[in-house]
Amino acid sequence: MLPEKEILKETLLCNNTGKLNKEACGYSRFPLQVCNLKGNTFRKKRWNYWCFTNEEILFSVTLADLDYAATGFIYLFDLRTLEFIEKTELIPFGKGCVLGETVLDKVYFENSKMKISIEYATVGEAYEIDFNIFCKSFQQDKDLNAEIKVIQPLTHESLNVVIPWDEKHFQFTSKQHAIPTNGKIHLGQKEFLLKPDKTDATLDFGRGIWHYSSSWNWAAASGKINGKKIGLNFGAKWTDNTGYTENGIFYDGKLYKISEQILFGYDTSNFKKPWTHRTEESDRVNLTFHPIYERVAETNFILIASKVHQVFGYFDGYIRLGVNEEKIQLPKLFGWSEEHYARW
Repeated sequence: MLPEKEILKETLLCNNTGKLNKEACGYSRFPLQVCNLKGNTFRKKRWNYWCFTNEEILFSVTLADLDYAATGFIYLFDLRTLEFIEKTELIPFGKGCVLGETVLDKVYFENSKMKISIEYATVGEAYEIDFNIFCKSFQQDKDLNAEIKVIQPLTHESLNVVIPWDEKHFQFTSKQHAIPTNGKIHLGQKEFLLKPDKTDATLDFGRGIWHYSSSWNWAAASGKINGKKIGLNFGAKWTDNTGYTENGIFYDGKLYKISEQILFGYDTSNFKKPWTHRTEESDRVNLTFHPIYERVAETNFILIASKVHQVFGYFDGYIRLGVNEEKIQLPKLFGWSEEHYARW
């Protein structure tokens, strides 16, 4: 387990030819990386994935540009009834979708059926992130409207990592967890309230140049323990043998980086059986994940294909903020874990 280089100043992701700037390799506690992707026709991948969770719902909004098409997708999972609703819109060649070079850039997606706008502003000692979301006929003839505000202190640390596969293929990811959220979601006559003392936002921001075939695991959770905000972010497969990980614990606004692999244990014949998440060399992470719902999304257009098993549920077990730190018990922390394969 070797320590990873920490980035302390703003850094360009690419050099003038569109290849990896090696000075960008490493991790930072704030999103200092400028993702100046260029060239590499059809290989550039950009996305902003947001997820909002509380005791009643999981609500997710994603904008993605795959360099030959853009997608907007929204899903809502009701934890009380286990009802799941999902809607996806596709725009060929990405017209109507704008995703910037940095985490703080405004992004939007718009066609005749879906509109998603996300905009940052600095207000005092925090970022205010405003979401305006509309989806026509999200559930049968019921439209979805959402107005959400995320308030993130400027001192709130995140996990920002550049993963180098080779000089032509690489990925920057910014994972941000346990951010207070306020807002309302309307689906027809039904209203869901997002109260800041009970609702957490999670961001998965990605920019990179990918190989045609890829696979990954991702697990995440946000909530409160011992009266303090806590978040988990674990990844596997896509970071193997690169010298870097996207593994970390967020506690009371601070990042505790994990530089060793997280081992994902699960049954591919039944993804709803319990999963395990454990650190490979130490006992910093020792968690069991108990699924309550499995989301399966699959597309196959011959040259382009994707299959994801994403399970929602609860983590229990313990974590340590450092190798020799005392255990923090997690009796029931809501989150998700997934397996994803893509040809894109």
